[in-house]
Amino acid sequence: MEYSFFYKTELPIIDSWDHHDRYDLFLSAFNSSERVNSVYLKANSIDKYWLIFPEYHYLENELPNENTFCCQGSSEGDQILSFFNHINLDLENTKICIDITGFMRPQLAFIIKFLYINKIKKLDLIYSEPEHYSSKEKTEFSDGNVLEIRQIIGFEGTHTQTTTDDLLIIGSGYDHNLIKSVCNDKEHAKIKQLIGFPSLRPDMYQENLLKTGLASDALGNDAVKNPIFAPANDPFITASVLRDTIIELNKKSSSAEGISNLYLCPLSTKPQTVGFVLYYLKELQGMPASIIYPFFTKYERETSKGINKIWLYTVEFS
Repeated sequence: MEYSFFYKTELPIIDSWDHHDRYDLFLSAFNSSERVNSVYLKANSIDKYWLIFPEYHYLENELPNENTFCCQGSSEGDQILSFFNHINLDLENTKICIDITGFMRPQLAFIIKFLYINKIKKLDLIYSEPEHYSSKEKTEFSDGNVLEIRQIIGFEGTHTQTTTDDLLIIGSGYDHNLIKSVCNDKEHAKIKQLIGFPSLRPDMYQENLLKTGLASDALGNDAVKNPIFAPANDPFITASVLRDTIIELNKKSSSAEGISNLYLCPLSTKPQTVGFVLYYLKELQGMPASIIYPFFTKYERETSKGINKIWLYTVEFS
């Protein structure tokens, strides 16, 4: 797969988007951040929906008045399917745009896979970068209490019983407790750490290193000293870096068969999460590879201040 064929465009923060594409359906995960609410207002679409995910713990009187849908179910699959069963669209011929900024990563991964298998030809994704995180490197994105670590639905691999050359690639963000949990769960695997560089903002690279440093014991010496890098705002380069890294590590494997089981864990930015998903969908399905995630019950509603840039990513599946 040549990921460079996909492209990203910067959208204006202030000016109208009326001259950009008009969509049949625009979706956004509701939270309290300025960058999510601003994009919803600017999006040019016939229909718009706020998806309300239970992990944000909003009360009914805290929700917006227009076009909300409370996603039902305890899993990412049930929640996304509850919405699409409700609207009953001809997805193959629907022009869809999703603001990924407020999405939780498992729900984001599942909705892309769902649209992919339903033969959507093209999908536009929007991401708004923050000016800064509200508490710098001390910003909390989750309550940190991991309930379980499991495969994201739709990204379960056909894993082998051989584990001698297992590999975990973890996209490291600010949640060092989540990084520790995943690394400890796959403590038998070789670990590679993918870090967002260039970062969304210059100071965020240093903040990220400060937080991942708190998980250094779990990551191990090689993952800390020899990370791999991909731009924090580019899903397509992220997918390419993952592919190239795994090709190289397969060559270096002590086994003739290469990596025995591959585990990908996106804990970094949402654009990098999309990169993990695209790489998996295009190159890893049916293989001993899965995308795993540390699941927890509560996400913070607002973790950032301001808007730095707004990106439009266009993914063509056909």
